[in-house]
Amino acid sequence: VENYACHVTEANRPAGQATVALTIQNRFLCTGTMLNNTARDNTPYLLTARHCTNGSFSPVTADVAPSVVIYWNAMTPCGEPLGEVLYSPNPQRQAGARTVFEQKDTWVMRLDEGPNVDGVHLAGFDASGGEVDGGYAIHFAVLYNKQYTRWHGRAFRYVRQPDALAPFPLEVLAVVNEFGVAGPGASGGALFNSQDRAVGVASIARVVTSYSGYAQCPAINPLAPEESNNSGLYHALSSVWTLTEPGTLSGNV
Repeated sequence: VENYACHVTEANRPAGQATVALTIQNRFLCTGTMLNNTARDNTPYLLTARHCTNGSFSPVTADVAPSVVIYWNAMTPCGEPLGEVLYSPNPQRQAGARTVFEQKDTWVMRLDEGPNVDGVHLAGFDASGGEVDGGYAIHFAVLYNKQYTRWHGRAFRYVRQPDALAPFPLEVLAVVNEFGVAGPGASGGALFNSQDRAVGVASIARVVTSYSGYAQCPAINPLAPEESNNSGLYHALSSVWTLTEPGTLSGNV
């Protein structure tokens, strides 16, 4: 487990400032990313995974965005035991949002008010569908404060076919960890490319022997990501960013 505070750089600092912990319906913990838009007008959009609405890929009939609570700046100083999001001293929280876009496993909300803390960044995104080399993630796996994972090589893009878990085709970016790990709670966090732009949303983890996923330590010489050996799957933003078929509650960001 890698504490993000120990791996902050000038390049990834804005992505870290955009990454937040979320609780939904007071039941589910996920990761989210404050996202910029093409107008760059500081509209407070929040990106996460649609399965965070109810813990599954089943459709939700009501908008649960008003139940979302954002936890800002849930970090532990480098060198200290990694604290937990819900039990950090004096947590900075904010509630109040509505859904503006919901497709497959991507969910975008708009906060009712701007961030109530200083230092929040709105991350850039890239929905062009280009290759993703040297990506990384910042997340809140298993309730722990902000963590860091670096992915190996080029993400492997493919279409995951419908099954009992996700009853629709899902274009994904498969990744293999070369530094750090991830687990439940990392869902909804962004895959950042080497230009520090969000290109995907953490969607499905590979089944491993431990619930936390922390048993999947990085290999000394990781294999290139493939459909069969990945550490996790990110729903590609390029596959849904302009969709208007049923499943979209409103327009695009």
